[in-house]
Amino acid sequence: MRVYSYHTFILPFVWEGTDEHRRTMEDFAGCFRDNPNWVCTDMPDEYYIRRSPALVNNADVTLLYKEYQYFHPFVRKAIYGFGENIVTNFSFMPDKIRNKGHYYITKNGRTYDLTVNGIKLKIFNTGVALFIMECENRGRDADGNPQNDFASVKNINNYGRRISLPFIPDADQPDISLCADRLCVETEGIFRFEDDYRAFIERVHTGGELYEKISLTHMCGFIKDILGFGSLQHFTSKRRNEEHGDFYIYPALDDRMFVCCLMADKAVTRETLLLRDGEYAYQRDEAASKSLYEFIFVDPDGKCSCPTRFTRLDLLKSHIYDRWLGDGDQYISIVTMTAQNMMLLADSAPDFLIDNFLTQYIQMSCLTLAQRATLIHFQREASNLSEKVEKTGRSMNRITILKLMNLQERFVAYRSQLHFTEVTPQEQGIEMYDMMRGLMFIERETESLDKHLESLNEAAETNLDFGFNRIALIFTWISCILAVMQNAMCFFTVDGDAAKGFSYVRGSVSLTVISLTITSLLVALLVILYRYRRRK
Repeated sequence: MRVYSYHTFILPFVWEGTDEHRRTMEDFAGCFRDNPNWVCTDMPDEYYIRRSPALVNNADVTLLYKEYQYFHPFVRKAIYGFGENIVTNFSFMPDKIRNKGHYYITKNGRTYDLTVNGIKLKIFNTGVALFIMECENRGRDADGNPQNDFASVKNINNYGRRISLPFIPDADQPDISLCADRLCVETEGIFRFEDDYRAFIERVHTGGELYEKISLTHMCGFIKDILGFGSLQHFTSKRRNEEHGDFYIYPALDDRMFVCCLMADKAVTRETLLLRDGEYAYQRDEAASKSLYEFIFVDPDGKCSCPTRFTRLDLLKSHIYDRWLGDGDQYISIVTMTAQNMMLLADSAPDFLIDNFLTQYIQMSCLTLAQRATLIHFQREASNLSEKVEKTGRSMNRITILKLMNLQERFVAYRSQLHFTEVTPQEQGIEMYDMMRGLMFIERETESLDKHLESLNEAAETNLDFGFNRIALIFTWISCILAVMQNAMCFFTVDGDAAKGFSYVRGSVSLTVISLTITSLLVALLVILYRYRRRK
């Protein structure tokens, strides 16, 4: 059956240990190495491509070769592994998933059906990971009705990527929920995992206390089920007071998956992109403008979230990469990018375009998402450390300073291993990658984090300097006291019997003076330590 559109859903998430001990990348990756349902697909050798476990047939070899050659050698380490401890790649039950799995998206009585080609996981040494689900729309929903139209594609993208309720509707208005009614991932006879959001809304309103049923760091149930399928390791998105040894995982950015979509439809493409009299169709036609906006910014069909015409046109212009936007007599296609998605709309989809999109372009999206998720995760850690500086009466203790040093080291490693300003020598790749990074504010977030860490470092150095000065002050006072006592001992040492009477009187007077001096020095030390104790 012909594929009408391709949909790849990507969820960046953070992984942490639930106990006080920091978990390493090897700890987290070990959960999947020990699970027979997950296959490590790292390339063990960058010079011999055929050793990659991801390869099944010769078509896979030629596709991987093309993708491999597209990227700079130093970038490949962050994509394919090579044992560099930057990224580790896994694939979930590849022999049972490819072209056999299904992703069902139910909304308002209709169930869209996507064929699942692969479920993958990329674990980075920065504390973030990417859950990736590769799907195809083969034109028919679960009931056999057509879904090879623009409206269906927009609905699939919108409802398929929403994995958490942004708000909880009233009990009598469940239909206003922005999520699907139900999401389900299934391979017949092997597993079936689902999240029923409509039923959850009903339980919230009828089953007791609200706060017992919701989590502010919700992670979609079917994703946690897939990660832990066949494993003794438990993954949770709820903080627990007790130590369970579980892995705590939660979305790194927001409650929606990043979506990459390729759709080839000649009629739709020309209705929205055909050039006439110096203007493209979406620039002169209001309906075409709204329809294209819904596709690019992942709105449901018929629910354009930007009603203002001029604002909408400005946003479309700034998010469309139009290198291949022809005049209608030749091939027409556009690539669009936002912080939430990457889309390709074309009037036809030759094999080379599909291959480029599903490999090279999605790999660039993964790299950019990993960068943004890492920066936000580091910002979160830096903010937690800032509490030690900002709260009155508290100073940075040794443990906090060690955590800050660790964060600085990880940030330096990130900048050398993952923070690429260019990933390919190809001209269109350079332009698209720059556009992606700009729309995700990578450089702005990097600069902000750099300044934040610099400020924390200055605070830590001030804290250490203050501690050293205080210790030096104490030792200075001790030295003064020892010096006074030494002089007193010299003063009492008088030779000859004739001096005894006089020495006794003079010694008594001096002993009083010495005692008062030492007492005064101690009092002065306490006063100085009190007055110059660290103030916030």
